[in-house]
Amino acid sequence: KWLAFIKPENLKDNLICCSLYIAFFETTKAYIVDQVKDFYSIGWNQDSGDVISENYKIDVVANDPKNIVHASLLWFRKTNAITDEDIQLYSELRKYRNLIAHEMLEKLFDGLNKDFSDKLTQLIDFRIKLERWWIFNIELETGIIDNAENIKEEDILSSSQIMFKLILDIVSGDEEKSKIINPPNILEM
Repeated sequence: KWLAFIKPENLKDNLICCSLYIAFFETTKAYIVDQVKDFYSIGWNQDSGDVISENYKIDVVANDPKNIVHASLLWFRKTNAITDEDIQLYSELRKYRNLIAHEMLEKLFDGLNKDFSDKLTQLIDFRIKLERWWIFNIELETGIIDNAENIKEEDILSSSQIMFKLILDIVSGDEEKSKIINPPNILEM
C-alpha cells in the first residue's frame, strides 16, 4: 500500500477524484437551494440584495425548516422534477461525499472504493436531471426562446454536462482534448 501511495500518479489521481466529487456535490447542493430561492425572487434591494417572496417560506421552507436543502428537494418533488427515489439517491450521494471528505487521507492511501465511478456518474446524472427540468419547465416557459414548443427535454445540453466534459478532458491527460481552441487573449481585450 505504501508503494502505491507514494507513486505520484496514484496520489494525484486519487486526490483529483476526491476533489472532483466533493466540488461537484457542493455545487449541486448550492444549485438545489439557489434555483428554488431565485424562483421566488421578486426584486432586488441595494441594502439587502434579493427580495424573496413570502411564498418561499410557505412553499419551500415549511417543507423542512431545519434543512433548506431537503426542503428544496421536496419542492422539486412537488413540481414533479424528481421522485422520492431521487431524494433517497441524493441522501446516499451526500453520505458518500461525507465519507470522502472525512476520510480523505485514508482514501488517498487505500484508494477509492470500486463504486466511486458509479457514485460520480449518479451525482452527475442527478444534477443534469435537475438542470434539464429547470431549463425545460421554467426557462423555456418564459417564452424568451422562439419555437420553444419544438424543443424536447433530451435536446437540452446543460451547463453541468459541458463543464464536466471540459474537466474530464483536462484531467484525462489527453493533450488534444484538453486544449481550448483559440482562447481569447484577455490582455488584448
